[in-house]
Amino acid sequence: MDRFDWDHVCNTSDEGGRYSYAKQPEICKWNLFKFAEALQPIVPMNETKEILENNFYSIYSTEYKEKMLKKFGLFVSLSQTNGDLLSDDDLIQSFLDTMEKTGADFTNCFRALNILTVCGLESHKKSVKNLETELISQCSSLEEIIDANESSFDSQEFQLFLVLLQTNPQLLEMLGKGPKAIERVLAKMEKNKELKTMTSEQKRNEDSEHWEKWIDSYVNRIEYDVKEFASDLQELQNHNNKRLKVMNENNPIYVLRNYLAKEAIERAEAGDFSKVNHLLKILQNPYNECCDDTNPDKKDYYCKRPPLWANRLKVSCSS
Repeated sequence: MDRFDWDHVCNTSDEGGRYSYAKQPEICKWNLFKFAEALQPIVPMNETKEILENNFYSIYSTEYKEKMLKKFGLFVSLSQTNGDLLSDDDLIQSFLDTMEKTGADFTNCFRALNILTVCGLESHKKSVKNLETELISQCSSLEEIIDANESSFDSQEFQLFLVLLQTNPQLLEMLGKGPKAIERVLAKMEKNKELKTMTSEQKRNEDSEHWEKWIDSYVNRIEYDVKEFASDLQELQNHNNKRLKVMNENNPIYVLRNYLAKEAIERAEAGDFSKVNHLLKILQNPYNECCDDTNPDKKDYYCKRPPLWANRLKVSCSS
């Protein structure tokens, strides 16, 4: 996934969105049930079903939040929102929502969070501005986000889903496209009407407002993390170093982006495997910046947002 979208589907054959990002917990549970069916000769289905029903979502939620806190560089969990201090769930939700609103790059936005230093350090104020600048640079252009939104509702399948929403919502759920997903697409349709009246500058200003608001919430959580030693500069620096290490170990620089895979495949089909080999080398160490002294520009090439021509690019099982 490049630009974040709750309803992102990585496989072009998954027209119903059964494996969309928003449905990952649900489909994970379904796959575990299928695994349990295969284990029936060893473990009775009634036993595994009870275990899954009673434990899956609580375990999933715990593991998901623990991973997300590492990606945010936060060490103190918060179960409830208290004024401007967002809970774990609300901070995660608002970050993902802000990425979707601005059409921001999923991988690069998470990695950019390491720019921010903890409150109390001399570099903190400047780092807040630098983070905002970087996050805005990872947002889709006006043209990109309009095109991306339209790809969600310009198919015959979506028109069929709209009919089913009114006539047979149960069947819609079975097809993997529940009412919430349809509502999100309808919201995108309304948003696109607004976007088409905007200028690029207006879109950028709106992106800036969204990210400024989220960064304020993020800074509040970091302050909460360090409140016990907020006046100890050495402890703050140690915490910042620890935070940076954890974040960089959980937020990759490089992922196998669809357009990079497409370029590598096309070259390989022509007998040139240099791009395949280079991609393989980079992806073997996705958390570390690649070294290419012969061509420094390549360092950024493999982690930049996709070009406009790749906006609707999807893979298939045969890819």
